[in-house]
Amino acid sequence: MGHRHILLGVLLLAGLGTAQQRSPLFATVTGPDGKPLANAEVTCSSPPTPIAPWSEDVVVARTDARGRAQCNLAVGRVYVAWAVSSATQAGEHWVTASHNYVAAGRVVEMQALDKHGPRVVEVPGLVAWREVGATGVRWYPDLGECVGVDSVMPDDGNRVAVPATPWCLGTIAVTDANGEVMVCATLLPGSTDVRALPKPTSRTVTVRGMDRKAVANATVSYGISTLGRSRLLVSPTTIPLPHLRAVGKTNEAGEVRFHAPEQHVVKRRFGDYQQTLLVCVDAEGFQQGAGVLGAAATSEVLLDKDELLQVTVRGDGADDAYVAGVGSFRHVPRALVTTRKYKNNWVVHGLRSNLKPCVRMAAKWPTAVLTANIIAPTSPVVVDLDAMPRVVIAVTSVDGSPAPSTLLVGRPRRGVPVSCEATLATDLSGHAYLYLGVGSFFVYAVAGQSHALAMIDKDTVGPVKLCLEPVETMAIRVVDQDGKPVVGARIKAHSTVLPGVDGKDLDTQWARQSSTMLGHFLRLVRSDGDGRIEVPVFLRPPVSAKGTVWLADRSSEPFQLRAGTTRDIVLN
Repeated sequence: MGHRHILLGVLLLAGLGTAQQRSPLFATVTGPDGKPLANAEVTCSSPPTPIAPWSEDVVVARTDARGRAQCNLAVGRVYVAWAVSSATQAGEHWVTASHNYVAAGRVVEMQALDKHGPRVVEVPGLVAWREVGATGVRWYPDLGECVGVDSVMPDDGNRVAVPATPWCLGTIAVTDANGEVMVCATLLPGSTDVRALPKPTSRTVTVRGMDRKAVANATVSYGISTLGRSRLLVSPTTIPLPHLRAVGKTNEAGEVRFHAPEQHVVKRRFGDYQQTLLVCVDAEGFQQGAGVLGAAATSEVLLDKDELLQVTVRGDGADDAYVAGVGSFRHVPRALVTTRKYKNNWVVHGLRSNLKPCVRMAAKWPTAVLTANIIAPTSPVVVDLDAMPRVVIAVTSVDGSPAPSTLLVGRPRRGVPVSCEATLATDLSGHAYLYLGVGSFFVYAVAGQSHALAMIDKDTVGPVKLCLEPVETMAIRVVDQDGKPVVGARIKAHSTVLPGVDGKDLDTQWARQSSTMLGHFLRLVRSDGDGRIEVPVFLRPPVSAKGTVWLADRSSEPFQLRAGTTRDIVLN
């Protein structure tokens, strides 16, 4: 299968400082018959995101004869996990779905309900990239994660082998001699139909200062927009970090030449638009610069002189802090980050608008700091931990025992999906700490198919206790047109309706949360050998939604998702 490669994004992370404590996640993997799967490979992936600015972390373990695996995860981190069985005599593998919001201290049951053999797929356009320097192919089994499997570039033709992986959207990437991703194309679950790679086209970028003088020795990179989109972000309104491919340094004339994916006009029903390519430039003594390139073969990026924005973190625990800035460049609406430590302070350069400082804490207990936006170029900025209210979060199960969970934290805003400012996991005792900025916040705890929600603000006193309650279910039985049970059918939600709601009260936030998280709970369920599914229906008034059951090319008529009800569903 080749060796694993970890995706590095534009988030420039220093060392972790204080090493994070690790504790086990216990995963049990069973097959479709409910029997343990021995020697299955369990993968846990935690990528860096704008709201969780840690270095990537990947843990892989094998199940024992009882189908159990122990994965030692960093306490406080949030992971996505999946499992792939060893090959059968026919060369096929049983695979699970990807489980979101996994954390240390949890027990996760994963059932492998899909059987996949290695796929050989045709990748249109692969030959053209090989001719301009591509030397390898990398398969990312889950588009949002940082785990990739390298394989050898075929000597001729476009055919590539894809290993058995979870049922989710994956990516086939083409890499250069340095292992850098040059271009990629998505592959739908279970499909062998790959969208054609855009053609490589020759580009020339000239870098100049505002005085029009050429800037030599500047590093130029371009963005791969389909990588770096972790599903742990929850909200698509949170701008992901683009994955950057470094293409070289400018010469004395300020020029660099490289091949990049062709950008062309896309014809849409409601109007055509020109594709663009994000180019980032780093040069000593200048602000980090960026440009958006269209179809033209040559382009220019202008750099301003460097003006540093200084962020100081002080107070108890400040020595364990790391600051990542999240903002955008002038005329480039993307999240871009560059920070470095300078004389015990953090400095950010290149940002031309608001900055959201994300403070990562390598503390003994899982901790998140919820800061306000900074209006650039305001400097210096002080984040005083001692002056910020600190709230203790304690999550328990129904019986009052500690419940390690994942926390999604953000400010209540009108509409959906919800937008989180922090994702973290509690420790093994179900505890975490939040430093609060101005305003009110929601704290949503989720563990498997149980959850809880609370509202807090700077005036909250004492530990905030969240008691997990199970998500309500709807019982359905899936049958074919002859009345026979259908095994392995899936369910998806659509036609979700949320009337305009405004407010910061608990009921309103429950409604927003249910509209956002409904799909998360539905994606893991499958019909069993008798065609039955206990469908987790997380809907709070006034939210309503319809669902569709499907398998391969068959699907049901839409039906109303309603907790506490029972019905038969026929696949057409």
